[in-house]
Formats: sequence, structure tokens, C-alpha cells
Amino acid sequence: GYLEANHIELYLPHDVFEMVLAAKFPDQPETYQKNKDQFFTLHSLTACKEIEVGSFNVLPIKTDHLNIQHRSGKSMVESFGYIIRDTDNKIFCYLTDTPPELPKESYEALIKEQQIDCLVFECTFDHVPLNSGHSDIKGIIDIRQKIKPKRIVATHISHHNLGHKELEKVLTRNGIELGYDGMEIVV
Repeated sequence: GYLEANHIELYLPHDVFEMVLAAKFPDQPETYQKNKDQFFTLHSLTACKEIEVGSFNVLPIKTDHLNIQHRSGKSMVESFGYIIRDTDNKIFCYLTDTPPELPKESYEALIKEQQIDCLVFECTFDHVPLNSGHSDIKGIIDIRQKIKPKRIVATHISHHNLGHKELEKVLTRNGIELGYDGMEIVV
């Protein structure tokens, strides 16, 4: 029926996975694992621990979007970007909800890749507000210069940025494509 044909695989940072389980099964989170009638399957992810999804290898990396600190000093909610490798060793990276400075281990994971075929990176603002968890024009230009992907596409554009034509000029001048709704990227 409908549920089998439309089953959804959800991959979540471990802390978000735990929050979803607690919200959906507040009395007995372990019931989720036994309930086969769900229309979704939850998968817990750990930063810098590669998983296989179909024919792809996926490496989640921290983005520090919501760098909310618990009293212990530990970040309470993780957010991830992804390094995705296909069977032909083509590498696609998707990083949104990312401040201009990536966490050290995430930056190192990106640098470790010999050649990234396409990096989709956010450019929410023209100038990033302090501690917004987002990047800006300077941030995406800097990441392009540091990572040196073959292709880079700006996404996650807000109304707190330049107008479309002006932003496209600035980005194009710096070797960056401006993404748009419905854009298809072939790697």
C-alpha cells in the first residue's frame, strides 16, 4: 500500500534522533525499533563517521549552525553538512546552515578530499550578523579559495542579501554560481 511505496529513510544527527524518539514515543522510545508499521525509518548519524546510503558513501560533518551551549559547555544540537562520494569517486558536498568558519574537524575533512567536484555552500547574507549560524558573501568566497572545489554553487539566499542580479555579478566574478529553485546539478 501507500506506506510501503512511500517509505522515508531519515538520517539525523544522534541528538536530534534522540529528540525525535522522545517526542514520538515519550513513554518507551525503544518501541520505535519494534514497530514495523512506521512510514519512516530513523537513522542516527555521528560526525565524521561515514555511512553507506544506497551506492553512495556519505560523511556527515559538523556545521555549528545552532551552537547552543549546555551548562556542561557541550553543544546541545548538532547540525551536519555532507561529503557524498559516488561509485565513480565523484565528490559532492552540501553545506548549509553553516557559519563562515567551519569547525576544525569539518574543514580538515574537506581539505583531505583530493578534489571536490561540486560544493553547495550557503550565502544567506551580504554581511553575516554576529553568531547567526549562517554565512555571507565573504564567507563563500573564502571557502572557495581554501577548499578549491571544481564547482561551487551558492544557496540558502535570504532577503537580507543583495538583489539577485547584483549578487550574481559578485559571485560570478569570484567563480561562484548562484543557485536557484529547481536547479539540477550534475556531477
